[in-house]
Amino acid sequence: MLASEGVPRTIELATAKGITVSFVDQGASIRAILVPMRHGRVNVTLGYPRAEGYRSDPYFLGASIGRFAGRIDRGRLVLDGIEYALATGGQGGAHCLHGGPEGFHARRWTLAELDGTRTASFHYVSAAGEQGFPGRLQATVRYSLLDALRLSIEFVATTDAPTVVNLSNHAYFNLEGDGGTIDGHRIRINADRYTPLNERAIPTGEIRSVAGTQYDFREERELNDAAGSGHRRGLAVDQNYVLNRNGAGLELAASVTAPKSGIRLNVYTTQPGIQLYTGDRLSGLLGPRAGLCLETQHFPDSPNRLAFPSCRLNPGGTYRHQTVLEFQAAEP
Repeated sequence: MLASEGVPRTIELATAKGITVSFVDQGASIRAILVPMRHGRVNVTLGYPRAEGYRSDPYFLGASIGRFAGRIDRGRLVLDGIEYALATGGQGGAHCLHGGPEGFHARRWTLAELDGTRTASFHYVSAAGEQGFPGRLQATVRYSLLDALRLSIEFVATTDAPTVVNLSNHAYFNLEGDGGTIDGHRIRINADRYTPLNERAIPTGEIRSVAGTQYDFREERELNDAAGSGHRRGLAVDQNYVLNRNGAGLELAASVTAPKSGIRLNVYTTQPGIQLYTGDRLSGLLGPRAGLCLETQHFPDSPNRLAFPSCRLNPGGTYRHQTVLEFQAAEP
């Protein structure tokens, strides 16, 4: 993990009667999202109590992930006949995971814009060859409070040479806000299909129906039931879904409800996929299944899978994707 100088800076956005969101410039990370309830505000994301914790975070808590969210098989990237060896190791093992061990999550971003208490933009310039990726990439993430209970996350990037880009936010949600697990959360994912994995946790290249699998969340159900009949309860999920889309705009990707708190999260995105991760590898201060991730993204290993949507970015082009987190708070 890179050592950044000084304590990471904390920035806060808030509306008078809505959510309060705090960030750190390390990884341009979401540190907390406080949802207003009648009995007080509930923090629905995992974060470190001290900003220094983000300087050596192995779990990507709330971070802006790049250059490529998800795994690239054994760090191998071929563009225009040229093979690039991407950085591997860390949580990714033999693969390039989330841009490599010193990816965007490990970098100090520049606060480029702070518009009152409603908008904050962070900027980062990734040098050509950083973590093995070609091209000098300029990336911006813009966080905006659209209204009392909606947070927009917009990524924009440009390059000076052909490269691949897949940016996402890696927040862990626990809508109960009580330090327990997410097993009782109820989830629905707007996807009829998914990308099955091989024994190395890399997509096989197939796109299959979720029907009859433990990954079928087309109808809302508890995460505890994800294993299905005949399997142990609480089965780990780290799976990419192919979202049902009708166009290029924002569409509902997933919904999560916490029965005890009554808080609901709706996730809208322009991305083609969403990765559900149930946090089973969390440890230390954050135990397994302390939070779940809903990473809106292109599919893992897309550069090596021609049937998947392309993640290529050329000079003169602009990478742009948006995700909106919408919270609904109702006392139980």
